[in-house]
Amino acid sequence: MNEEVVNLYRWPRTTLFILLIYVMSATAASASWAFAFVVHDGKTYALSNDTVSKSLLGGKIGQVSYYSDEEGSYGGNFSNALPKGTPYFRIQGTPVEQAITVQNRDGTYVKAYYQGQHSAGGDNTEDERNSPAGTSYSGENFILPIILFVLVGTAVAIVFHNKLGKGK
Repeated sequence: MNEEVVNLYRWPRTTLFILLIYVMSATAASASWAFAFVVHDGKTYALSNDTVSKSLLGGKIGQVSYYSDEEGSYGGNFSNALPKGTPYFRIQGTPVEQAITVQNRDGTYVKAYYQGQHSAGGDNTEDERNSPAGTSYSGENFILPIILFVLVGTAVAIVFHNKLGKGK
């Protein structure tokens, strides 16, 4: 075999290896929640940057009982952003159905806005389906890397086939 043909065999394998790593990393990265949240009493609350002063704190209504930053179905007072033991409080003058406050890692209190019922079993409630930032991963972001991989792989195969055909 001449050196040109050997180089043609190396190029597609290296390119395909790099594309495979990209697809695997893109797929893993897309399986995460859309926003930071806490779950209290079966309700999902999206964490915000809106601070709440201590003078507006109502009574303690719960705390994070389980933390994980990995996508999954978790029950109880769960958070994907705050550690176990983080307290939840009512906000004076604000119904719990609208917002609560959560003590942030730095000791400040931030508002968490109600998003809908939390679905620990994976079946989205109507509130989650209509929420702009639901807590369930739908898998839609998984399709694009696969399509790109197939298209680029096809283009590489065509180029490889054409170069080999010209060498004969």
